[in-house]
Amino acid sequence: MPNTTNKDYTKYSQKQLFNLINQLEQKISQAFDDKRGCCLGHEIPNLETQQAIRGALNGENLEVIEDFSAWANEIKKEVNAEN
Repeated sequence: MPNTTNKDYTKYSQKQLFNLINQLEQKISQAFDDKRGCCLGHEIPNLETQQAIRGALNGENLEVIEDFSAWANEIKKEVNAEN
């Protein structure tokens, strides 16, 4: 149950308010990260895929494709090399 005690924030200094807001932002961000991590495990059982999706959501491991034709040719070469 959340704390429902009314507080008088007018008595807080600007620094205290800033720190309080920062703490709340971190808690909210962590709650969303925890929820996202939980849901990925249920929907996607493969651990490597979960890690790749988390990385992509965090902006990691993203490949910038400047020339689609060149990229498509590289993929074709990789597929042919595997077969």
